Amino acid sequence: MQAMYKVRYERDGGIHQVFLDHHGWYCAELGPACSAVREVTARREGVSPS
Repeated sequence: MQAMYKVRYERDGGIHQVFLDHHGWYCAELGPACSAVREVTARREGVSPS
């Protein structure tokens, strides 16, 4: 594993665990299509997520 982030949305009671490893970026529960993955990768690149 190269990186791990926890993302919490106010409207959503849960915490998304977003990982970067040899498979790429993914959310532990929802997989690579999770909105938390888009948020993390956009912030790491310095881009506002849309």
